[in-house]
Amino acid sequence: MAGRFVYFSRAELNENLSGDSRRLVQVFRVLEKQFPALELVTVKETGPRPFPVRSTPGILKELLFDGSYRFWAAEYRRHILSLMLRSWIWADAVKRSPRIELAFVEDPVYFPALVETLKKRGTKVIAVCHNIESLSAGQTAPGRQRALLNREIDVLSGCSLAITISREEDFFLNNLGINTFFFPYYPVESTERKMLGIRAEREKREKSGLLLMGSFNNIPTKAGMLKVISFWKERGYALTGERLIVAGFGTDSLKAGKDAGVEVLGTVDEGALAALCSGIKACLCYQEKASGALTKIPEMLMAGVPVIANTKAARSYYNTEGLFEITTLEEIGTALKKAGGFNPPVPKRPAGEALVSSIRKVQGDERQSR
Repeated sequence: MAGRFVYFSRAELNENLSGDSRRLVQVFRVLEKQFPALELVTVKETGPRPFPVRSTPGILKELLFDGSYRFWAAEYRRHILSLMLRSWIWADAVKRSPRIELAFVEDPVYFPALVETLKKRGTKVIAVCHNIESLSAGQTAPGRQRALLNREIDVLSGCSLAITISREEDFFLNNLGINTFFFPYYPVESTERKMLGIRAEREKREKSGLLLMGSFNNIPTKAGMLKVISFWKERGYALTGERLIVAGFGTDSLKAGKDAGVEVLGTVDEGALAALCSGIKACLCYQEKASGALTKIPEMLMAGVPVIANTKAARSYYNTEGLFEITTLEEIGTALKKAGGFNPPVPKRPAGEALVSSIRKVQGDERQSR
């Protein structure tokens, strides 16, 4: 972990995995050009240098007396405890490592011990916010969301800068006095080429079907998808005459049922997904208690796929060409008519230079304070 610049992540550096991983790749690729010695440390770290855990008994004691994990929904608590333990292990390693000048920490609500230790060591901490996690009601315990939000704001307030992925969170945190920089998601070049390839292929194809895609591992996403599927069986197919095509990790469990208008593909590989997106009319993003489709929407638009999204899923992309916003599922028929045949413009790449400039300012402040 030795080094002047370290990036701590709970995701994997792989643009073909989840939205968290895709966002990590985007931000890390921008940063490593400016900080060539930038080291990536992930939750799934398997490098040759083991983490020192000499204070493990103390870590376990702290975890037992820290009841904040009860702020999270019951189905998340095992995962939360594993991240909290990782936070203490990383913190212990930081104490025994050469001083870090700048540390980038993803969603620091999961790693408060790490953030506190870094600050005590004189390190400037930059938060990389995939989301304000406590604002996703499906992830919090009943009646404990505000307590978790307060804890998350406290941790973010201790950071020198918070890099946000959405306009709403940038506005919210900035008005709470937190130094922020809004850096929207945009896929890295390898993914961009794939999406543009799908766009070119779509020009040759007839379009049919509405794609509903997501991971059943994400509880709020699963709940939203199941609601759409139920609606489609009852009214959606009759309303539109279009198949609802369901795909994503964990959706294989739905294959047993045979319903008119609903086609379940289950988990699909990259090639199958590209072929699927080449021929669909639109992609549907629907959430009720989640954090938006902040990586899916720009990728679909880049691929030339119109997006139909309810207001919660569409956040940060309101009034975007190619996105057709709905407030209820009953509006899908009208939205699909508008989306059919529409070719969205390619989204613009955000300026990485402005992000780097905001980080350099934090770095300059750090050096002047020595």
